[in-house]
Amino acid sequence: MDDERNNAAKPDPQETLRNEAFSFDDQLEMERKGAMAGINPMFGEWQHHFAFAPVPYGNGAIRRGEFRAAIQANLTNQWLYANEISLEINLHVDVQNTLETDQTADLDNYAKAILDGLKGPNGIMFDDTQVQSLAISWIDGYGAASFTVAAKSSPDDFVLKPQGILRDAGRALVSAWARTLDRWAR
Repeated sequence: MDDERNNAAKPDPQETLRNEAFSFDDQLEMERKGAMAGINPMFGEWQHHFAFAPVPYGNGAIRRGEFRAAIQANLTNQWLYANEISLEINLHVDVQNTLETDQTADLDNYAKAILDGLKGPNGIMFDDTQVQSLAISWIDGYGAASFTVAAKSSPDDFVLKPQGILRDAGRALVSAWARTLDRWAR
């Protein structure tokens, strides 16, 4: 009789663990809320549609700078990918202009300009050397030209951007890191 009372009073360790652990749905909801708030890529994946025309790399330094600033002004993420990523870029352009005029550039020229806008402290990655694979294509778009970028990495391969007072120090660190990479590449 005492054994029955002792066993009844002890909680089942498996049941306790199930009650204390987050369910899959709880974890999914936390990940979704973090992605919606811009503090993490959803399971390592991120996508953004830019509702303005892509600019090729050879369009002059001033125009490229404006394009980079426009890309970064559209980004709301509070994180940077920390390791290798895969990128897919889709240009939504007028097929007639693409095939029948010289108003457009080769895909690789668009890729370079877009990558420049995605790197640095206001982007999604430290440097474009993190891009392990890159796919770029154009599709016939109706209306104004635009582009979409999708990135994939391991779910935990990101770091939060410095906030507040630490932001300027973080930008200096990223800039110093990029300069070091440039020196190594030479």
